[in-house]
Amino acid sequence: MELNTGTVRPKEIPGLLKICMDLELSPILWGPPGIGKSEMVSQFAGDINGSLIDLRLTQIDSVDLRGQTIPDLEAGLTRWL
Repeated sequence: MELNTGTVRPKEIPGLLKICMDLELSPILWGPPGIGKSEMVSQFAGDINGSLIDLRLTQIDSVDLRGQTIPDLEAGLTRWL
């Protein structure tokens, strides 16, 4: 798998999101807090009449994303439901 990275300014995020949407890619925006990442994504969602679900991974337990665990007694393992 090849990863492509680059530096963009917050005002360039909507254009990047449009390109990623057209190419069916899921971008990851990484940077310090308070520079406008979330605001630009929210604005982009509004501009395309889309919806936005804002998940802050630092505030979410892994169970909230993976689902509930259940025991698999035959295999002696715990599986995700």
